[in-house]
Amino acid sequence: MLVIVGDDDSCSQTGDCDATSEHFAWIGATIAEGNPDLAVTIDDGLDTVARGSTITTTVDVENVSKIDATGAAASVALPAGVHVVSASDGGTESSPGVVTWPIGGLDALDGRSFTLTVQVDAAAPPGASLGFVASVTDDGTNGDDPTPADNTATDTDRVGTVDLVVAIDDGVDRVAAGGETTWTIDWANLGSAAAPGTTITIALPPGATLLDGSTTISIGSLGAGETGTATVTVRLPNSLTNGSTAEATATIGSEAPDENPTDNEASDSDDIDGVDLTIWKTDGRSTATVGSTVTYDITVANDSAVPATGVHVSDDLPAQLSLVTASDAPTMVGRTLVWGPLALAPGESRALSVTATVNGAPGDDVTNAAVVADDGAHGVDADFADNVATDLTRIAAVPATTTTTTTPRRTTTTTSASSAAARQAVPGRRGALAAAAGNGQLDGAIIAGSLARTGGAVGGLVAAGGALVGLGLAARRRSRRTAATRR
Repeated sequence: MLVIVGDDDSCSQTGDCDATSEHFAWIGATIAEGNPDLAVTIDDGLDTVARGSTITTTVDVENVSKIDATGAAASVALPAGVHVVSASDGGTESSPGVVTWPIGGLDALDGRSFTLTVQVDAAAPPGASLGFVASVTDDGTNGDDPTPADNTATDTDRVGTVDLVVAIDDGVDRVAAGGETTWTIDWANLGSAAAPGTTITIALPPGATLLDGSTTISIGSLGAGETGTATVTVRLPNSLTNGSTAEATATIGSEAPDENPTDNEASDSDDIDGVDLTIWKTDGRSTATVGSTVTYDITVANDSAVPATGVHVSDDLPAQLSLVTASDAPTMVGRTLVWGPLALAPGESRALSVTATVNGAPGDDVTNAAVVADDGAHGVDADFADNVATDLTRIAAVPATTTTTTTPRRTTTTTSASSAAARQAVPGRRGALAAAAGNGQLDGAIIAGSLARTGGAVGGLVAAGGALVGLGLAARRRSRRTAATRR
């Protein structure tokens, strides 16, 4: 075949140039003559591949001559240790380990491109060489290829290893319940081969709200020695209690097997600082009388490292108490005093007081309870047992008062009490003393003095250490002598 391409440059010589001649530059007279010249290249863009990884290689075929080729075809011979996943443009595995693409006619200066995806066997030994050999041919109708050396091409990869590692940390050891924290995730491929399809997933603490970032990080192919970093910011739930923990876990993986999977997962755990409110209450006494006034001192405190907000204190007055006054202007709801909302900083306490009149009955137990709680914005209280304080006071009888009137002949004792319990018969002085003496509870001096005050003649004769029996005998002898004299 003879092809002549040229221009006599008449346009530049005469200045008479039409559109056609202006469009083409003068390239001189060239004569091309010969056979179709086919060439092929193959490349997957990699030098090292991981065991178990999927790789895609590109095969380019071109007719670099100005002669059409007929009956053209391309093929790739696969190395041992890989198997076909897919082939573009109708490519098929025409024989074991060989993928073929029928092309047919390939015009002069035209080309075709194909892709082949294969997977490296997971058992391929590290360091093994994988050679992919591509070829292109035609049917020779228009002559033999003048440069057959470029009818084949080889791409060789070495089997390497993947060793992914991940770390996660928020840089703190303690976090407030309901607070925010930011975890930083770092990763790397310490292996010798790229890790295809690398992905990181992050498991947040239960109930945490994601504020920024993503819990799934799609990296794609992570080359040997490559690193990366990302962050996630979350708000922890208010339901966490003081002393509990919040943990986040990051896991990294790829399509290739990892040489050291033990470092594919990392966790970071923080202790939770939650609110811990306490309350203390007392009236400083164990008994009170009807009509008396009692004052209850109430102390609430935030014993945690986080602020307590929306704090309310309530005091439910029992029926035996009538309110006189209360500090800090509480709201009265029925018989319940309510203070708040209050805010208590970490370690802060607040003192309150209630003064009331006792109006129950003697023997009643006055149980007065106070309760403290917050709005839960900084966690659930660590110990509800100390959120309630109770004070118990018993109503006692009013002490009796005694008035004694002495006449020459007798002594009258009047006893009064302000309560029915105190208005009981009080034994006469002599009866009480006699009973006490009979029980051995009084010595002679006390008995003597008591009898003298009652007007008994024998009282003054009793010595300080005399016994009640001695007094009785002396009195009886004197009585007999008097009787004998009268007779």
